[in-house]
Amino acid sequence: GKMSAPSWKSSRPRNARTTSPTQGTQWVKLSEKRSSRAAAARAKFGSVTQSSNVASGTTTDSASASFSGNQPTFTVTRSGGSVENFRPSSDASDDLDSTEDGQGAWTLRGQESGNSISIAFVEANWNQQAAQSAWFARGVWIKTADADNPTPQNIEIGAFVDSPEIESDADLSGLSGTATYTGLVSGIYVSTDDELDVGRFNSIFSMTANFTNSTILRGCVGCNNAGIEYEEGFDDDESSSGRVPYRLRLGTATIRDNGRIEGGGITAETDLDVPISTSSGSWSGRFSDRNVNGNPRAVAGTLGSSFTTGTGAGAETIVFVGSFLSPPEEWEQ
Repeated sequence: GKMSAPSWKSSRPRNARTTSPTQGTQWVKLSEKRSSRAAAARAKFGSVTQSSNVASGTTTDSASASFSGNQPTFTVTRSGGSVENFRPSSDASDDLDSTEDGQGAWTLRGQESGNSISIAFVEANWNQQAAQSAWFARGVWIKTADADNPTPQNIEIGAFVDSPEIESDADLSGLSGTATYTGLVSGIYVSTDDELDVGRFNSIFSMTANFTNSTILRGCVGCNNAGIEYEEGFDDDESSSGRVPYRLRLGTATIRDNGRIEGGGITAETDLDVPISTSSGSWSGRFSDRNVNGNPRAVAGTLGSSFTTGTGAGAETIVFVGSFLSPPEEWEQ
């Protein structure tokens, strides 16, 4: 059923917005443009990276992860050759800087100085029987070189997945039949109307692959009444949270013999009273090698969705940029 609130905007506390008076409309417009650019970008493969830094519509950044024990380092290599390392933050909250059996989550900080902001949220799953060599890491980052002087060149948003399981091509040649994968998706959202609202989101996803036809038949984030959960801002002690009934339909995509998933669009849907007026997006991924049953053991990737609700003065643009993972079943035992 529909929520009683006419829009996501009005269902959230006004005092939870993250815009300061010094940011103003320039921050709002540029954040909307850069996050929407990331949402529309085609991924760069190696690991899978999708960001607001693009050339001819394709991401130019390469993101990766590495581990020293259970402590991660997240690295972004940009097209000009610059490299930025993100490491665990000394002021990270307990629930975002922790490990437990088979998984972990961290807040990481990049190279910050003066008014720059550089923050990443990274999650990992690993096979406890082979923790140093069998892992999946995924996450998002957001960066501005000068928080007091926002320009298109110094606002950056991106998502990635990385793993030894997908860093080299899989061999799916000759594979037939169908398989359904389910897992988790999370990332950063940006919401803009007359103010800027930035925070984290998470949900569930599912997708069905037809290996005979080398296509993803269907996929969805937030279906089966799951919706999308959000947490405003990046300060757990002060942020508010909730759930909104949005669904992100993953469009048909091509499965390559090397395991890459390419060319998928995204359409947003909602049960809210204010309809979605425009919607676009992009998603990509990679399958791992096959399991004992012959199907790929896991699938992971990135996605972005940008859509507008309402029209005119009441319009609100909402962008989700994130990553998804359906890990090998045996890792969860």
